[in-house]
Amino acid sequence: MAGQQTKAAVPGYNASPSPFCRNRQSREPCRKTEKLVYQILSDLGLPSGKNDVIEKADFTFEKFYELYHKICPRNDIEELFRSITQGKANAINLDQFINFLNEKQRDPRLNEILYPLYDEKRALEIITTYEQNDEAREASK
Repeated sequence: MAGQQTKAAVPGYNASPSPFCRNRQSREPCRKTEKLVYQILSDLGLPSGKNDVIEKADFTFEKFYELYHKICPRNDIEELFRSITQGKANAINLDQFINFLNEKQRDPRLNEILYPLYDEKRALEIITTYEQNDEAREASK
């Protein structure tokens, strides 16, 4: 097996039933979705024919990430971000983040003694742990 390339199959149009179908009984409603996926694959420079395969080396995490976001856009997250910043910024500040954690994320039924409201210290811990952008992480300190 040395020197053998691993290939990941692109879900084929002739698959029965299509993995793109929500209704597993009929393929008819899925043709539009399949075409969309094949078009997105083509836009990303990946093989996009019905029987094409993607070389494992070509399917990087960055390509997967881009494919995922094009197939499953999260407009609700964009809307939430715009509501927090009132559309005036490309990032939220620490006070906005703390307010978001306490007002939108935290379950109001929680006991405030056992589960205290988020404060600056806890918000900074979250940012330090999960923020991937080094500049943004350092700017929040």
